[in-house]
Amino acid sequence: MSGQPDGPQLRCSASVSAFLLIVTVACWGISRITPATPVPPEFAKLRIDPNHATREELMLLPGIGPAMADSIVADRNATADAPPYRHADELGRVRRIGPRTIEHLRPHLSFRQVKSEYVR
Repeated sequence: MSGQPDGPQLRCSASVSAFLLIVTVACWGISRITPATPVPPEFAKLRIDPNHATREELMLLPGIGPAMADSIVADRNATADAPPYRHADELGRVRRIGPRTIEHLRPHLSFRQVKSEYVR
């Protein structure tokens, strides 16, 4: 007996080590997934019209930072003939705003009545 594990013990030890490594990596990966940022209670009923909001007001919306707010304002001001946003889905024309972002924003958006000159 030299104190060294024999074949079956060595295989079992290697299997347990591999299993623990896999579990550790999986747990680390799950911990890296960040859940959606909860909306503070004071903003839960926040409703903003993206057609008239300032950059700072847009940044109050969940997931909208300075760059995204600038993109919304730039899209809104791109041409004088552009119709205003009539509903949340039209924000999809703004670069980097996709369906998931729109769904997060939807409860916090309001849209004033569209003027007749914009109705097609």
